Parts: sequence; structure tokens; C-alpha cells
Amino acid sequence: MQRSDERTGSPTTGRVARRHNLFEPIEITVDRQSVRAHLLNVSATGALVHSAAPPALGATVKLKMLGIERSARVVWSKASRFGVAFDTELADPFLEAALR
Repeated sequence: MQRSDERTGSPTTGRVARRHNLFEPIEITVDRQSVRAHLLNVSATGALVHSAAPPALGATVKLKMLGIERSARVVWSKASRFGVAFDTELADPFLEAALR
């Protein structure tokens, strides 16, 4: 069954956390191999990343971004973009401060 927004009746994506668009160079590490990537958007629960060498679906990655390091799991991948779900949510006050 597809969920819908109670106010509009439109289908929802299942996302709860607010996404913040940006273009920020980051470093991702998979199996002790670090590569440069770009953070395209971020929320308290996950992020959209662009990389010339995206990790495999289900891979555990470490992201060095916005002055912190965070572990995450790759939940989808298409071409050079992939989405991750953080193992531990980013606190809203940290996220707001980091994006200023």
C-alpha cells in the first residue's frame, strides 16, 4: 500500500527528515580505501552523495563531512550517485550550525 500526504493526498517517499541541498567536497572510506566525493544533500538520517567510484549497494562507508566523521550504509545507487542511511542520526542543532 502506498502512503500519501494527509493534506494533499499525494504519494509520499517515506522520508521524515528534512533534506538540505548543498555541494560540499567530502571523503568517503570503504574497506580502508578513501576517495573524494561530493555531498549533494543531507538530512539528520542520511545523505545523497556523488562519486566517480560509488560503493556497492549495502556497503558500510565512513563519510568525513561538515567537520565530522559518520558511518553509514549504502541504501541505493544509480550511476555516480548513491544514497546512504547514517548509523546514528545527526542532531538537528549540529546540522543547522554546519549548514550555515
